[in-house]
Amino acid sequence: MDAIVENVEAADEQTGWEWCFLEIMGHRSHWGRSREEERFGAKMIRIDVPIKGDPAANGWLTHYYGGASIFSYSLTDEATVMK
Repeated sequence: MDAIVENVEAADEQTGWEWCFLEIMGHRSHWGRSREEERFGAKMIRIDVPIKGDPAANGWLTHYYGGASIFSYSLTDEATVMK
C-alpha cells in the first residue's frame, strides 16, 4: 500500500510544472518551477526555487503569490533555472 501512495505522490509532484522566471511587484524575482494552485479559496501561483541550485541535495524553497502581484512571467528550461 505504501508503494502505491508513494507512486501516486511522485506522479502528482511531476504534473503541471513549468520552468520560469517570475517577477513580482515589489522588486522580487524568482527562477524556478511553477504551477497554478488553489489556496485559501483563490487561484495562486506556486513557485519552487531550487536551494543552492541542487534540489536533490538541498530541496526547494516554495513561495505563493496571487495573480494581481505578478509583473512578468517568462518560460525557460530546467538547465537555465538550475544555474
